Amino acid sequence: MKLNRITAMLALSSLPLFGQASSYDVETLPTESVSSNQFASSIDNTGLILTTVNQPFNPPIDLSILDLDQIALTDPDAAAQGDFNDIDYTIIVNRILSFTAAFDPLTQKLASQIGYQTDGTDFEYVFGFDTQTDDTDGFTFAQTTLLTDSVGGTHIVGTMAGPYVKTPYTLEDGTDITVVTNEYNSRGFVQIGDSVTALTPPNIDAGGLSDARSINTNFQVAGEGSVEVSESITEAIDDCNDPEIRGDQPVETCLYSLINRTSTSIFGVTSNTFLPQMTRRAMVWQLNSEGEVVDTTVYGLTFEPETDDINIYSNRAVDINDNGVAVGNTPVTNGDNFFQAAAVFENSVTSQLISDTDLLPNLATGINNNNIVVGYAVRTISGTSRDKMFIYDRNNDQITLPDGFFVSSETVPRAINNENIVVGEADVDSENRRKNGFIYDIDAETFTNLNSLIACDAPFEIVAANDINDNGEIIAEALVTRAQRDIRGEPVNDADGNAIMIDAVVAVKLIPTGNPASDCAPSEEEAAANERQGASFGIISSFGLLILILFRRLKSK
Repeated sequence: MKLNRITAMLALSSLPLFGQASSYDVETLPTESVSSNQFASSIDNTGLILTTVNQPFNPPIDLSILDLDQIALTDPDAAAQGDFNDIDYTIIVNRILSFTAAFDPLTQKLASQIGYQTDGTDFEYVFGFDTQTDDTDGFTFAQTTLLTDSVGGTHIVGTMAGPYVKTPYTLEDGTDITVVTNEYNSRGFVQIGDSVTALTPPNIDAGGLSDARSINTNFQVAGEGSVEVSESITEAIDDCNDPEIRGDQPVETCLYSLINRTSTSIFGVTSNTFLPQMTRRAMVWQLNSEGEVVDTTVYGLTFEPETDDINIYSNRAVDINDNGVAVGNTPVTNGDNFFQAAAVFENSVTSQLISDTDLLPNLATGINNNNIVVGYAVRTISGTSRDKMFIYDRNNDQITLPDGFFVSSETVPRAINNENIVVGEADVDSENRRKNGFIYDIDAETFTNLNSLIACDAPFEIVAANDINDNGEIIAEALVTRAQRDIRGEPVNDADGNAIMIDAVVAVKLIPTGNPASDCAPSEEEAAANERQGASFGIISSFGLLILILFRRLKSK
């Protein structure tokens, strides 16, 4: 790792940031040195943390497939030798990122999100299916990665796209081209040290799809996998394999375009149209200690679709406890309608968790070893749909729906530990629906804003809590104002030489101290100032929150 000025400034980031007594000490993570924005994924009982960074600094450039004649550069001769000045480097990286997002098969690929593991002091790239090449002088950093869970500080699970391969092709007019494609855009994996095992789905037509979400101490991985594709996809695959139909292109680009088909709604939201045409099922992969798959369980639906039903019904598992009980969601019938419902996947049987149809739709997000399930139900409050947290005790089939910060506060739990402590995110005001991270003690029935448990002078706001281990350590996301950095990770200054300040999302670790919460009640003067500042919050932090929303969409796919 290159020790530039930013790395040096962040060298003390593993130390507690604030001196005031508080219920939690806060540590920023060393992955700050590789990106302006980082997102919390998980923390296991050994303290191993998984994070995802957005648009990492210093991505490699593959000159072997870069046509510099098509790019307006300030110093093309130096660039041709791999010697990029800051302006040209920024132009080239942005161009590659843009073409990657457009699924252009003729260009190098760069991922917008990649994953790291850290113990809070050192950090390491979780490479998964990434490969090292001479053209990039190391890893390609081409595949979008979502790390989701780990156990024992050794077994890491996540999901990422397949490795990109260069394929030469000669067009009918004699022009030689090189295409850069991969065979699948979502495959679960487990990584132990340098050993990586793919978690393959039952059906791999057009690459198939699998997704790994959680791993327990018995090395069972919960997630989902494709079991069937639609008839239209099957026909499209056949067309790609027929040279007369696919036209003057290699089969690799035809299939690559197929799995990355998108459409844009009238609201401007772009979504993949290939994935919804795959039937997916909740799955549990049983691994041995070396990470090899020794058994696989595919979970069906709670009903049998009619033979002439052309709808696609999919379910998935998102968490699994040490007893081998997984939870997630599955479609259920209610009269003539179908809804997504929280589901339990156990002993090869899929069952609906909550029988109360008034709480449909609902989803489960976690389960602990005490058989307590957390999730959220969509409730209509004052004419508006809100996600409201539920706590379901399978020992007595009792369900609780805490209000959160207020009755209409949208409240989403992200994790539960074996001490019956839940963390997540919830609305803290009813006007702009600003969110904060929360901690909920099921036994004590206390719902607390995590910002009230850290030092009063903390220079950021905790906007979400993603995981909590059995030691009470929490991995969270915080909104912070800090100096802008360029694509190389260096500070960006204005014309007067002053640092340009921006809002960013960073991953932080919260460590319980055993101390009571600090008294942060403001004076009358401070309260008046805070009220004035609050009016501008939505504009000031909109960019940081937008990045957070985009990451949430990635995680929910």
